[in-house]
Amino acid sequence: MHGAFAANGAGGAPAWLREIRTVALARFAELGFPTTRQEDWRFTSVEPIVETAFGAAAEREVPARPAGPAAPGRFTASARLVFVNGHYSARHSSAAGLPAGVRAESLAVALRGRDAALLEHHLTRHASPETNPFTALNTAFLEDGALVHVARGVDLDPPLELVFLSAAAAPSVAHPRTLVIVEEGARASVVERYGGAGATYWTNAVTEVVLGDGAHLEMVRLQQEAPGAFHVATTHTTQGRDSALRLHPMVFGAALARHDITNVLDGPGAELVLNGLYLLSGRQHADHHTVIDHARPDCRSHEF
Repeated sequence: MHGAFAANGAGGAPAWLREIRTVALARFAELGFPTTRQEDWRFTSVEPIVETAFGAAAEREVPARPAGPAAPGRFTASARLVFVNGHYSARHSSAAGLPAGVRAESLAVALRGRDAALLEHHLTRHASPETNPFTALNTAFLEDGALVHVARGVDLDPPLELVFLSAAAAPSVAHPRTLVIVEEGARASVVERYGGAGATYWTNAVTEVVLGDGAHLEMVRLQQEAPGAFHVATTHTTQGRDSALRLHPMVFGAALARHDITNVLDGPGAELVLNGLYLLSGRQHADHHTVIDHARPDCRSHEF
């Protein structure tokens, strides 16, 4: 694991992120993989993941028309960012339809550009690696992913689509990271889509969402992994005063799926609607674990 960490491109990251990655790897070593003896994991055994020898997912292109359930949906998207094995694929992406005030780009690119200060303030600051070993592992191997930034008062419609595909001939793992920031009074819709094909693979994803005061966000998450895949995800949202978030995680694929969702209502009047859906067959296993923190008075949450 430490050898893979050393080869994971840490040298190209800014100093503050290299330090965070190093601390996160040490924290994962302390925590280890969870077991069913732990209360939060008593319904889900991750032994199939632990027992599989995963290699690092190499960057690899996919056919010009990605096939299967991970192909672009039938709705109209304002833009689409595509990631293959955790790496941004410019060939399959299009951000030309974005309105002024909206930035959607690769995290690896953003870390080297004008968004570096914004990322230092938010990236890894919300989804903590302290208690969740999978978040710690994702943070330790954080290299690329999606940045979505909607400026104050801007309306992003139609939705922005983020597509994460896995394509590997041998068992491999990818650690995609997503950061969505919707500033004060802005509105946005975002669709996250995960899928893949081929041999056994593992997606270990983390998404951080930050809503400013009065911001509105509708976020749909479609997990459509291959039947032999493993999918572990963490979503952490932080909401300001009078903000509104509608979050719709949906599970259709993977042999084993676990999604930890933490919502912090951090401003009076914040409202959350959390709708979950899963459609499984055979021996598929899916587990949603939710925490909703009413950190300020006069907040509302609805979970279905």
